Amino acid sequence: MIPVIEVVRTEIKNLNSLCMVYTAVNSELGRQYEILRAGGTVLNETRTVDHYGWKQIKQEWIENCRLMLSKPRYLKNIEEYGMRPEVALRIANQKNLATFVEMVLNVCDDAEMASVLVEWTFLLQKNSLHHGKLACFQINFK
Repeated sequence: MIPVIEVVRTEIKNLNSLCMVYTAVNSELGRQYEILRAGGTVLNETRTVDHYGWKQIKQEWIENCRLMLSKPRYLKNIEEYGMRPEVALRIANQKNLATFVEMVLNVCDDAEMASVLVEWTFLLQKNSLHHGKLACFQINFK
């Protein structure tokens, strides 16, 4: 009579590349080694490979992304300084005007006063477009 040797096997599903086979075999060797080292018993089982490749995302990376994706300047101007939406959008679409407005808002601590100054500047520019560019938007602010 031939002796029957009970073999423990682990079936791993969803292997669709040689790289995944390599990774799965190495991972399974490590897993079973740790079980045996801890005095446990390896059982027959069917496992699957996470073929989506989910990875742990570090909180630091999330915070960096959040900072890079901060609110657009025009929304900040609407919410923090009470600008009318059309004024905030107009400013956002004109680089020179946006630079000037940003300088005003950095210097002026009074949000209401800054909003009034921005509205005034917007109206001045809007009415001056028919007569040429405003000189103040051609000045190199430092």
